[in-house]
Amino acid sequence: MANQWVLSNQAGAGEAIGRNAAFRKIGAKVETNQIITKNTRYIQAFNKCLTPHNWAVSEGNIMTWWHCENKDQQSWEYIYRFGGKITKSVVKKNTQTVKLFRFKNANGMHLWMSNDRYGDGYTVKITNKDVGDRALFFFDSRTNSVRSWADKKMVLSNQYGFTNQIGRNTAFRPYAANRVDQQVSFVDNTIRAFGMCLTPHNWQVTEGNIMTWWHCEGNVN
Repeated sequence: MANQWVLSNQAGAGEAIGRNAAFRKIGAKVETNQIITKNTRYIQAFNKCLTPHNWAVSEGNIMTWWHCENKDQQSWEYIYRFGGKITKSVVKKNTQTVKLFRFKNANGMHLWMSNDRYGDGYTVKITNKDVGDRALFFFDSRTNSVRSWADKKMVLSNQYGFTNQIGRNTAFRPYAANRVDQQVSFVDNTIRAFGMCLTPHNWQVTEGNIMTWWHCEGNVN
């Protein structure tokens, strides 16, 4: 823990407002200004909001802790695209940096590799919950497949027992060479395989619904 850097208040500032926000090492005891909460819009510590100095959102400006005043300058969102490492078991013999991402639609729902097992895979579902690494994926350009960050051997596929049949549940299953349902492309904000689009069952973008492969119809769902 002592070697971890966390978002905090300025050294020695305690809970004083208007001081510079900083990343500092965790000491023997976690300070109250290092206990962070994130609600719908704000990043908060000791009941204050992370705020640009003098409310100026400009290049190189310093961040401070200030009263929460419901202003746009205090509003932040998480971006889930960042670098990760994949090992030799996935790509060649070297460790390679990849971009991780979430599949998020216009309704704010995202996809995840659920815990529901079917055959040799896990069913793909829709959620608005924090499900950790099971909602993080990366594109393997070597095989044109989408792999799960939680289990890098598992790739986006059709349901077990079916290859290019439409209307079946999508799943994350072990990679197999030359399977058309595992060769994925991205076209006009759609996710495609064997000429079909990744689509929620019955077009319902609801918590826990299952994803299927269906005709590409230009629907926002």
